[in-house]
Amino acid sequence: MGQGKKKRRCPALGREIASAECGASRNTQLACPAACPHNPFSPDNYVQALAIEDGLSPKVMRRMAAELGTAYPVPSGRKAEELDFFVRSVHARFFDRDVTGQTFAEQWQATGYAGLTNDERVLFAGQAQLRVVLLELHRVGAEQCEGPDLLDPAAAPLVVRDRSLAGLAMRFVALLTWAYPQPQYVRLHGMATVIPDCQGLVPEEVVRAVVRHLGGPVAMPALRLWLQTNFALMHRALLALEEGLRQRMFAQMAVSFHTAVYRLRTPAAELARRLAALPALVPEAVSPEERKEGYIQGWVWLDEKTDTPAELQPGTPTLGNVALGPEHLCLKGGMGQRFAQLRAAFERAFGSDVELAGERTDDVSRQLVQKQAPKFDAALVPPELLECAPQYKMNVSLVKLPEQGSKDPRELELQMTRTMVSTYADQAVPALDGRTPREAALDPRLRPKLVALMKRLVRHHDQTCRRLGVAVDINGLLRDLGLTELDFPPPPRAPAPDSGLDEAFEEAQEDFAPDWEDAVRSPAPPLPAAPLTDEDINARVEQALDALPDPIDMIDACDAASEGLIEYAEAFAERWHEQERQTLLMCIATVWFLFFPPAYYPPPLELDLLEEAVTKNLDRLHALADTTDSSVVTLLHCATQPAVFATVAGLLVGTDSNTKKLGLERQWARLEGLVFLRTLVDVLDSLAR
Repeated sequence: MGQGKKKRRCPALGREIASAECGASRNTQLACPAACPHNPFSPDNYVQALAIEDGLSPKVMRRMAAELGTAYPVPSGRKAEELDFFVRSVHARFFDRDVTGQTFAEQWQATGYAGLTNDERVLFAGQAQLRVVLLELHRVGAEQCEGPDLLDPAAAPLVVRDRSLAGLAMRFVALLTWAYPQPQYVRLHGMATVIPDCQGLVPEEVVRAVVRHLGGPVAMPALRLWLQTNFALMHRALLALEEGLRQRMFAQMAVSFHTAVYRLRTPAAELARRLAALPALVPEAVSPEERKEGYIQGWVWLDEKTDTPAELQPGTPTLGNVALGPEHLCLKGGMGQRFAQLRAAFERAFGSDVELAGERTDDVSRQLVQKQAPKFDAALVPPELLECAPQYKMNVSLVKLPEQGSKDPRELELQMTRTMVSTYADQAVPALDGRTPREAALDPRLRPKLVALMKRLVRHHDQTCRRLGVAVDINGLLRDLGLTELDFPPPPRAPAPDSGLDEAFEEAQEDFAPDWEDAVRSPAPPLPAAPLTDEDINARVEQALDALPDPIDMIDACDAASEGLIEYAEAFAERWHEQERQTLLMCIATVWFLFFPPAYYPPPLELDLLEEAVTKNLDRLHALADTTDSSVVTLLHCATQPAVFATVAGLLVGTDSNTKKLGLERQWARLEGLVFLRTLVDVLDSLAR
């Protein structure tokens, strides 16, 4: 408890205060600035906030179990890992109201968040303000993202502290997610759904179109309330929209692959000489598959009549490939019109030298749609949004290798990325009515389309750079087009390491002193030689209840004082009925404070030894279960502190006269609980002497 007497400079008060005063008052009675090194919710102390969050979660679950009857309000027929469970648990904590009109969070607030440390109160009070947001990311840092809530564009941008999000995010990604405020930033909670790209529509228009299709309101604030109630449905609808757009995109691409095989009438050597002399052909090694088919030489046939200037292409457009063997020649190419050009050009030059032996066409678009195409519920998708599927014109280009001659595909992709950035401003773009981005930037009618287009381009650019582990500046292109509203720094290439959580937890906890804890406590006195009597037990129970009247507070205090006993017991009773598991935790806390009253320091408990003893006695229980009932009774009632065991055994089993109606599984669980308590009594009795 020496930490409680330490002094530190408090910028909020302008003087020194004790660390315990700081821990009990920061961000509640004190307006702590972000720069204070002792503020666990400052951006620099983000890891401490994560540690506090980890400590808060089991306390919330335990209190929900005690007050609501279950910590996991799963809808009928649903599993805990499903999204419906998450949404239901959110509503159970923050939105559902009881007969008094209060939510679980409001009821806990009315008690002053009993059982929580000051920092946990700050955190949970923020979580009680949880709401659905449509977050568009603008700034992406190592641990922090920033962007507006598109459902409330007039509000200040949200500053989101979330290491996982920052490690994956790109600029201008739009997310439908849950967020809650903290003193210096916003935290996300649960699942986030990416809004699919719908050409010509901004993310908020996509969301409103889906909500309207599902029968919800599109005006605020009713829209946000509907999204909070129907978040799981909205998530499924957005995923269905994404898959529908993907399948429509492939269906519209009309990508096909064509092959034509010719028998040679002219010797292969003569044809090879004439093919090599054509300026439109560039030599290329045949593939392993072509070599197995007997082809030994290959060329790429360039498109000499392309409408797009070569300097604006990421490479030189091609019509297809030529492979030559001793007796056959093969033309291969995609996109039917280009292959038709290839075949016509080839037959003009070599028609009398070859004879068509066979041809084949593969509908690649159809194969892409049909190959493991996930099923989706089309009823969830507005038909008009499927018309916004992107339309791509596929071309194949011959890309010049970098100067160093590397054939690494990553190097080639990097080269194409740089070419795109340097040339894009002056390329005609169909989505801009055939105008160039530079022209569209000066046209008030086209500028909104250009902004949406460039957001999508920057997002894909960031994704490419992060995947390649490189930095290629695209902001110069944005500035060149005058799109200063999009000029945000690129995201980091690597996420921040998630380390130091254990140390942060200790630091976050060191200033917390529960209300019942006295800074000058002395070690717990040894037990008397004789076993505790009923009168002794009643007196000790009264002491414990005076200090810890709330059962949840008593369980949490036991877990903190024993450094993990409750956590171990929760794992032990993981499969129990919720009511009996909660009763067992209360019995354990009672046993603990009967041996070590709250006014004293307990000696350290070795959980490994306790677990070993529990396992040993459970094995004995299973061995005796097939013998006589008296053997089991002997095992349960030979505790070193009979009155203590009888007290907590009565709490666990209760006075229910219809025990046999519980079913064998619950009866056996109670029996195992009695073994656990008897073992705990013996271990604590030895520890307290």
